[in-house]
Amino acid sequence: MADPLVGTAVAGVVGFLGGWALKYVGPKSQVVFWYPHNSFFQVPQPGAKGTTFNVLTSAVTVQNLGRRPARTVELRYNRRPDHFTVTPARPWTDRTIAQGQHVVTMATLGHNEWFTVEVLGFANLAALTHVRSDDGRVAWCR
Repeated sequence: MADPLVGTAVAGVVGFLGGWALKYVGPKSQVVFWYPHNSFFQVPQPGAKGTTFNVLTSAVTVQNLGRRPARTVELRYNRRPDHFTVTPARPWTDRTIAQGQHVVTMATLGHNEWFTVEVLGFANLAALTHVRSDDGRVAWCR
């Protein structure tokens, strides 16, 4: 009677340790981002001597270096940029939240996949405020 009980206990402990290992030691997503460029220009207005207007160009690249897909990767800007593009072409959504921030969302980002958001602003100089993922911490690469 003790042998089946010991076997069940050992199987339970091994199953628990296996589940723990998969959750805490197993493959994870690892989302990182960096700025390929940020530039600010004061462009002279044609025909208006001495007056300029501001132009901001910037880019942020986001990549998943982990072995598991990252879920719901979001880039938040302080306001909606005048113009922006996402490359390479892939499905994404954008929205403005109640606080006035603009959010670009990628539903998933697979192993070693990446995307870049290019921003051009002249009236609304939008700045990236934060990058997040449902899977946890997002690291900034310098």
